[in-house]
Amino acid sequence: MKTQDALMDEARIVAHDDLALLIDHAAPQMAEVTATEFPKWVWGMMAGGYITFFACMIGATAGGGYAMFSIVVSMLYTAMYFGTAKILFGIDPRTQRPFDTHGSGKLETYTGPMSARDVAGQVVLLPVLLGFFGIAILLISAIVF
Repeated sequence: MKTQDALMDEARIVAHDDLALLIDHAAPQMAEVTATEFPKWVWGMMAGGYITFFACMIGATAGGGYAMFSIVVSMLYTAMYFGTAKILFGIDPRTQRPFDTHGSGKLETYTGPMSARDVAGQVVLLPVLLGFFGIAILLISAIVF
């Protein structure tokens, strides 16, 4: 960790004229993009995983009071996640272009293009596994109780 003296040695006091010169040569800024390039099947798989999980949790707990309260709160947070995304992506529907429909078949990311397989592996894997986890809990609950 740097000491205050070391930080002061690195600090640079800029005069007003120099500041204007720095601002003129600032890095270009990217325009705001409200689009998602995920195709509908990715959103459907994610929603399906969460719906499966919550349905299995309700079935496994038989709708018990405290458990049901926790499940409903979790469902509300999940609804906020998908609802917020829906609202934000609806701001400018012209910019929504799934990566599998504009020719390249690649999703452009900050670190480079990703194929549909890579996107599915990173984005869809967790919700799908969460759905399978819910099914496993439901089966265990059915066997034990």
